[in-house]
Amino acid sequence: MMENWGDRLRFTQSSLWARESLLALQRLVLGASGLGVQVGDCWLQYAKLCRSAGYYETANQAILEAQASGPPKAHMEKASLGSSSLNSLTVVTSLLEKYGIDPKQIGRLEVGSEIVIDKSKSIKTFLMQIFEECGNNDIEGVDSSNACYGGTAALFNCVNWVESSSWDGRYGLVVCTDSAVYAEGPTRPTGGAAAIAMLEGPDAPIAFESKLRGSHMSHAYDFYKPNLASEYPHFPLF
Repeated sequence: MMENWGDRLRFTQSSLWARESLLALQRLVLGASGLGVQVGDCWLQYAKLCRSAGYYETANQAILEAQASGPPKAHMEKASLGSSSLNSLTVVTSLLEKYGIDPKQIGRLEVGSEIVIDKSKSIKTFLMQIFEECGNNDIEGVDSSNACYGGTAALFNCVNWVESSSWDGRYGLVVCTDSAVYAEGPTRPTGGAAAIAMLEGPDAPIAFESKLRGSHMSHAYDFYKPNLASEYPHFPLF
């Protein structure tokens, strides 16, 4: 029976949810047999199906389940998911195309996020792929990393640049992006991922009154991610 799972899956109707039922049964059988790595492979199959169908958050959760079982190809599927759901690249491209903005007109690019995809390389550098194609490498700005406030800081940085003597007349572009991924438990279904892009420049429909803004910042461990090898946040016990 174990050897026929591949054939059973191929002959099952192609809908995601029909195949997930068979994969779920397979995971139960393999788990009961103590075959943890094979269970992980089943999760990766499910992740691939979800990714192909556009259910990126569900695919990400399946990869997390797979990683707990230690299949050797988990990192490859995670990389594939990343290339499929590059929300930041998508929103930048969409904004430029929708409003007819030449990538050469962008002079500053700020990214705000709590995500750290690399301990040195910023998300902004990945977005530079869009601008390098038209020869625009002269773009200031970098990431502002902080839970909840990273996007606000990126927006203020761009506004300050446009209002300063350093402004060269080009547009500023702000990208705010985050993904919320939680460990197994009641908070996991609340996870998600999104990104938005905002264009900064003169004569905008929304004007900033920079002198009328305020901030409140304090040292607190209400939400933090001390383990750089994990995407899961820590919550303090009150």
